[in-house]
Amino acid sequence: MEKTRYSRQIPLIGVEGQRKLRNSRVAIVGVGGLGTNVSQTLAMIGVGNILLVDHDRVSITDLNRQVLFTEKDIGKPKVIVAKKRLEDLNPEVNIEVVQEKLSGENINDLLKHYDIIVDCLDNWETRRVLDLYIWNAGKTLVHGAVNGFYGQVTTIRRGVTTCLSCLSPGTKNDEVPSIGPAVTLVASLQSLEVLKLAADLAEPLFNRIAVVDSLEPSITIVNIKPLNCGLCPS
Repeated sequence: MEKTRYSRQIPLIGVEGQRKLRNSRVAIVGVGGLGTNVSQTLAMIGVGNILLVDHDRVSITDLNRQVLFTEKDIGKPKVIVAKKRLEDLNPEVNIEVVQEKLSGENINDLLKHYDIIVDCLDNWETRRVLDLYIWNAGKTLVHGAVNGFYGQVTTIRRGVTTCLSCLSPGTKNDEVPSIGPAVTLVASLQSLEVLKLAADLAEPLFNRIAVVDSLEPSITIVNIKPLNCGLCPS
């Protein structure tokens, strides 16, 4: 069954690449627009172990971009609904969920068994907590963010890259507008980063950021330089 399910992608990543995906452990923090898209893609391509972390419940304002939810899910915990949808998509994938808000107190207990962490958050305050943990724990972070028709993606790893704080020294957390096609585009790039990392396919976006303009459309790759943030070496 597994070989048949992935028969269209195995010529691209190889049997060994597919095995690496099956054995990989990926945590997705935030099950909103980015998180639903990323988790759906990773489940479909056969990432074997996926953790979903989100404390929120589905609302009607989510439905323009959060692809795993319907009107019948309004008021339900996002992680519970997402787990069921993903298991329906691919029962061969192990889906774990945590209905909690990420904090400095619980982050190690939640993420310590996962090698790749995907930042699908919608605020920089929680990203700071995640960034510090990733840096101290020596894990790999795939960051993505969307603002309107624009977005960004990069991959962070201690000893290889600068930290995430170098991308945004501020902590502004105002709610930003978002639309489905732009969210899906950014999430697809995040999913590709996970694929590259898990299956050891190509060079991830280390010390580079993909800046997405979905209206142009264009993807511009920009080199990242440290900003003396106090966390990583300058």
